[in-house]
Amino acid sequence: MFLSWYALCFERTRGPPAESAKDETPPGDGGGCGVSAPGPLDLEALAQLRALPGARGASLADDAIDAFQREFPARLRALGQSVAQADWRTAEHGAQALRGIAATLGAREVLRLSGELAENLSRGSTDQASALLAELAAAGSAAMEALELQRS
Repeated sequence: MFLSWYALCFERTRGPPAESAKDETPPGDGGGCGVSAPGPLDLEALAQLRALPGARGASLADDAIDAFQREFPARLRALGQSVAQADWRTAEHGAQALRGIAATLGAREVLRLSGELAENLSRGSTDQASALLAELAAAGSAAMEALELQRS
């Protein structure tokens, strides 16, 4: 069930994330993929994860929150190093990885910004990379604070 939900989220978030994905989906119609409700989190996505058992007796949402809080800072650091070294292919892959993590939990702004960064880099547009990286760091911090409040 989780894999099919994740695949659906991936399909819904593959398109151009910048202008076309900004809140065009009516509230409650995002399918739990981080594209509908205002705020840093898509609470519908977390509710779907909460309905599934986790590895340590808690819900899958708690396991995913733990993973996000552990993975996001390390992946963001690696992405920053790639941008600083102008290693655009590695940076694009790093942004795509962050987008996948964000889609799983419904971290809306992280999803949007990492998608925008990945899309820009895939087109060879690197001039906004540092600015997007800074926005991504702030969005990640906001998402981690909000996620901490969502633990079971």
